Amino acid sequence: MKIIQFFLSLFFFIVVGIILILGYLGFIPFLSDFMGTGQTRNLGIKYNQQEYQTFINKAQTEIIELKKTVSPDESIIYDGKKDLNESFSQEEISARLNYSKWKYMPVNNVQVRINNNGVIEFSANLLVNRLPGFIARESMGKYTLINIAKGFAFINQLKTNPPIYIKFTASLSNNILNINVQKIEIGKFNLPLARFGTDQIVTIVFNNVVSKISGFYGKTVIFSKGQMIFQGTVPEKELVEVAF
Repeated sequence: MKIIQFFLSLFFFIVVGIILILGYLGFIPFLSDFMGTGQTRNLGIKYNQQEYQTFINKAQTEIIELKKTVSPDESIIYDGKKDLNESFSQEEISARLNYSKWKYMPVNNVQVRINNNGVIEFSANLLVNRLPGFIARESMGKYTLINIAKGFAFINQLKTNPPIYIKFTASLSNNILNINVQKIEIGKFNLPLARFGTDQIVTIVFNNVVSKISGFYGKTVIFSKGQMIFQGTVPEKELVEVAF
């Protein structure tokens, strides 16, 4: 009888330990919030809808909302090309990402901080339920939404949008990305960057994304002292399926 009680006790402590670890890593709602690990890292960036509109006005790309349902790969369509020489503040960039109406925008509660030394910090909550559509859009039909959703079935069962934090440096010259990722955290889990070859992966993803933005060309893009300075070309129009 005592041996049964021992194993039951051991099982109980293992389960509780796993729950506490997942909560600490930011993967269990309520518990993660109670432990203070379900919230995004505060980078001190404040913004509102006005900064969003300022970004849109500066970028000069007309956004046309598609209120009909389309496939993920058709949920954003770009058209035309125009020259752009402009600077955008960290508040405007944060607002542009946070207030995006795109149906498959995979983050919210976004803060982007551009330090004086050029180091960029990004924090947000990852919207797990939008990841399948986001990946399907960026793969442009290589992976179906159904297959991707199956791959995320376990994560979706966690019913949480874990916080993410990324620290990196980046610049663009003639549409060629130069990036050095220093840290990626999902919840409290620190991704082992060297093992995954993160810089190379990010570069491949970036090139894949940019190749789908008709009219975009980054001749020079520099990040410094709270600003992104952009010189190049951008699309004239962006047709985007909005979330309801």
